[in-house]
Amino acid sequence: TGVLSFSVSATDADGDPLAYFWDFGDGSFGSNSVTQTHAWIGAGEYAVQCTVTDMKGGLSVDSVLVKVGNPTA
Repeated sequence: TGVLSFSVSATDADGDPLAYFWDFGDGSFGSNSVTQTHAWIGAGEYAVQCTVTDMKGGLSVDSVLVKVGNPTA
């Protein structure tokens, strides 16, 4: 399978530093970074989610559906 690259753009109104949590929908997670790469082992549909927080209560979540191979579902 191929490798996909992801990136997120986020800012905080107060200028606080941001933390990033990536969930690739297959039981694996990314590092605390604005960019990530990931490859899935099997065909399927995977919801890739990125949660961004300012660690002071501010939170934003977004996701994208990735289809790998020829998923049957």
